[in-house]
Amino acid sequence: MLIEETYFGWGQPTHSITCTAQSWDVDIRRDEGVHPLAHRDELQHDCPNPNCDHRNGFPRVTVRLVCRGCTVVHTVVGEELGRPLSTLTQTIGYGTRPRQLAGLYLWPGPLNPADHEVHEYLVSTRPVARLRPKDCVGQIGRHPTARGPQLWWARALRMQPPVPGRLDWRRRISELTSLDAAAQWIAAQTQTAPVEVTV
Repeated sequence: MLIEETYFGWGQPTHSITCTAQSWDVDIRRDEGVHPLAHRDELQHDCPNPNCDHRNGFPRVTVRLVCRGCTVVHTVVGEELGRPLSTLTQTIGYGTRPRQLAGLYLWPGPLNPADHEVHEYLVSTRPVARLRPKDCVGQIGRHPTARGPQLWWARALRMQPPVPGRLDWRRRISELTSLDAAAQWIAAQTQTAPVEVTV
């Protein structure tokens, strides 16, 4: 998963306008689902994958969110694809505290499966409850080199006007030797950037 997908594009389930509880009971149910038209011979499951074993049924997972205050219920149903639904915040990055460097806040991306370390960060100038694209002033990542040691790259200052749903950057640098150097470079870019005035 890309770091942008870790932080952006997620919505929160809504309560009723008058709700004062603003909390959810969350339950997960796993069972066997049946394709809705499986009873019709001409619509029998005919998967081209020779390893497919679910035929007209499939493992189903249902997530139910219930607010006891406003009585709103959200139900999400889908096919369980064998991937684990539970993990730790450290694994996906989202939900962990941002790291502070060079007066900036570095929001970690998912752990790299090869070395179990964070290889990418989104950068903001202040802590926020939920990071949004408009909060980001930079992005930092680690990349391998032909010589062996991994180096860091940094990007700063969003394109204007920003492209919705994407982080496009005006300034870039690579070959930085540390995460701290990358954060310092972004801090310098944000301090020297010209002020843009919209009339």
